[in-house]
Amino acid sequence: MMIQIALNKVFEKLLLVQVTIGTSDCLSEYLTAYRKQHECATALMMLIENWRRALDDGEVVGLLSTDMSKAFDCLHHPLLLAKLRAYGFNESSIDLMQSYFMVWYSRTRIGEFVSSWK
Repeated sequence: MMIQIALNKVFEKLLLVQVTIGTSDCLSEYLTAYRKQHECATALMMLIENWRRALDDGEVVGLLSTDMSKAFDCLHHPLLLAKLRAYGFNESSIDLMQSYFMVWYSRTRIGEFVSSWK
């Protein structure tokens, strides 16, 4: 199982490179995750500057923070593949990702309890 996990991580990194190259032109300038020269510090500086301007203009500023670190683990794979098709990914790329999802394993840990691999 550990070899499978390591291979998954390598595959994810390679896939990340291909996806970001293929979609960089259609992503919002405000999306900073997984993009070169768009790191967390860049996003925070932009947010702080926007908040400062809003406060100077007498506006109210609020914040909702979420942890998206495991978002890919619960993503509905058919929906992702449909979105990638809509963005113009070719069928061989879609087939590769679909085959990867067919052997996707995960488990849940809550405190000391760890579920079986599924």
